[in-house]
Amino acid sequence: MTPLNPRDPAVAGRREVIEAWRRDLKQEAPWAYKDVFPVVESLRSAEVAQPVAELRPVLTVNGRGARTAPPGG
Repeated sequence: MTPLNPRDPAVAGRREVIEAWRRDLKQEAPWAYKDVFPVVESLRSAEVAQPVAELRPVLTVNGRGARTAPPGG
């Protein structure tokens, strides 16, 4: 998948492309995911695991079209 630049004049005039892009951004937004607290709490109460830190999402990266560095690079 090619990254989309919404400011590109060839893209900016395509309303359906911009709407799909915004929809996909919302789907991948960190707040679109379920709260993990009930799962962590059930593991803690069953004495299966003990939480040691609380992490908050800042950015979500979709794996589609992602490029990874070669091993060791």
